Amino acid sequence: MLHLVDGYLKTKGARFVAESHTARWAAIRSAPELRQATVAYRAQQALSEQVRYNPCFKPTPADFTAAGQYADKIWAVVEPKLLRHIIDNP
Repeated sequence: MLHLVDGYLKTKGARFVAESHTARWAAIRSAPELRQATVAYRAQQALSEQVRYNPCFKPTPADFTAAGQYADKIWAVVEPKLLRHIIDNP
């Protein structure tokens, strides 16, 4: 989802290009059309960080389900916007 969001943000110009997680989060929050995906993006980022950086973290079936739901929400919001940009800018 990070790469999908990055790809979309790059279509919005230099001000939205993010070189870090902090800058990406600021860019996402600055894009009103992504407002519907912000909660899912932040939740997925938090879960991803637990998996990567907490060696004691043991994901549960509920974590996997939640990750899929977060991804579905982000995809549903971002993918049509990215496709529209591709269609409008061949």
